[in-house]
Amino acid sequence: MKPRSSNKLLPIAVLAGLSWILPENLHLAQVLPLMARPSQPEGDYDCWQTARIDPNIAPEEFSRVRTIFGYGSLIFRPGFPYKRMYPASVTGFIRRFWQRSCDHRGTPENPGRVVALLRADSIGKLDLGEVEVVGEVAKDDIVFGMAYEVDEADWPSVIEALDVRERHGYTRTLAKLSPLKRDVDNAEAVDPGLGTAVVYFAHEPENSAAYTGPEVIETTAAVIANAKGPSGPNDAYLFSLVDALESHGLPPDRYLTSLSAAGAEVPPPGHVGRVIATTFESREVLRERYKA
Repeated sequence: MKPRSSNKLLPIAVLAGLSWILPENLHLAQVLPLMARPSQPEGDYDCWQTARIDPNIAPEEFSRVRTIFGYGSLIFRPGFPYKRMYPASVTGFIRRFWQRSCDHRGTPENPGRVVALLRADSIGKLDLGEVEVVGEVAKDDIVFGMAYEVDEADWPSVIEALDVRERHGYTRTLAKLSPLKRDVDNAEAVDPGLGTAVVYFAHEPENSAAYTGPEVIETTAAVIANAKGPSGPNDAYLFSLVDALESHGLPPDRYLTSLSAAGAEVPPPGHVGRVIATTFESREVLRERYKA
């Protein structure tokens, strides 16, 4: 059952935290009136007031963690204070652009696409249709990203702000972190581990209005090429993510590589302008780079 809409104002601490994650051309004063409005029609796509909390994780388990794992925009735009950043991975998930975005990279009228983590063992329960890209899920269930250690004093406000940032159909959970290099061919090898981190994922995606998968790459690429939201063009998100994986020395993601190549072939709508990204390169340059 979908959550009821609410037009209550968010806590001041959360709103203050939003200033860390807004693009330079978007100010908090512009966002406050929007946050005070009822969530419809965003609510139609399960764009909640805040992210949900994994019911399988006890509150005391969350209280012991001070690390965030980023696998999407948190890699190239974390937007919160941290004391240490390092590459890491999580196992048992796949990363796909199968999550609608009405509040960052799209609008309720024209939703974009953003990445979400899906539990690999849940994919087999979904109707894949013609989506062949997930045919080898067992080989792709390691997702590489960046881990951020947060200072104790900053932790409450960081989590509150991230719960708002990840409100569009995501659930906050915990996952074990592993280093980049592991003996994946030796099932008996001991994983040294890097501790536990907070991660936002798609919980029970088949029941979420934000979830749009499984979706063939060409369909996703077409949506991304034509969507734009308060945080910028949707394809800038995709290209910036692929760039960030490389710049941080993370292993390439076969799915993202295929999607960026397909996206680079889609004719851009109207004026291309500049990319809101860490590269600050023109969209034409990025599109040319990721052509197959």
